[in-house]
Amino acid sequence: VVLGREHGCPVVLASATPSLETWFNAEQGRYVRLSLPKRATPRPVPSVELVDMTEVEPEDGRKPLFAPPVVQALRDTFAAGGKAIVLYNRRGYATMVQCQSCGGTYECPNCGITMTLHRGNRVVACHYCGLRRTYDGTCPACHGTELEPIGKGTEQVQEALKRLFP
Repeated sequence: VVLGREHGCPVVLASATPSLETWFNAEQGRYVRLSLPKRATPRPVPSVELVDMTEVEPEDGRKPLFAPPVVQALRDTFAAGGKAIVLYNRRGYATMVQCQSCGGTYECPNCGITMTLHRGNRVVACHYCGLRRTYDGTCPACHGTELEPIGKGTEQVQEALKRLFP
C-alpha cells in the first residue's frame, strides 16, 4: 500500500480472510471493497468454528500457540489419513525483537515501524517497504544481547507443528 501510494499505482488486496486493519480501512472508506459472492468452484463453503484464545489456559505461564480443539482436530484429521493446511497471517518468526536491557527495537528508518524477525534467514525485515537488515542478535540501540522475540509468526507455527506432529 505504501509503495502503491508512492508510485501512484492501484493496489489490489485479495483475501478471503483480510486482516482486521484491511477490513477496518474498507469499512471506513479508505479502501474500496469488492466482493465475489460466488465461489470459483461448485463445492460448498467449509464449516468454520471460532476458537476464543482468551479462554485457553496458559501452559508454563504462556498461552499455547494452538488451542486444544485445534490440536485435536489436526490429530483426528491425520489419524483418519487426511491432510490439513494451517494458515497463519504473520510472516517471519516474531513480529518484533525487543532488548531486555534498554527496550530498544529494530525500527525501519523508512516507515518508522518495528521490523519483523525472520530467524531462519537471520534478518529483520520491514513488511511495508521491504527493507532487510542482517540480524546478529545485538540491540541496535545499546548493543546488548538480551533480545526477546515478541509476537508469533509462521516460523514459530512451523516449529510447533513439527514438534506436535513429527
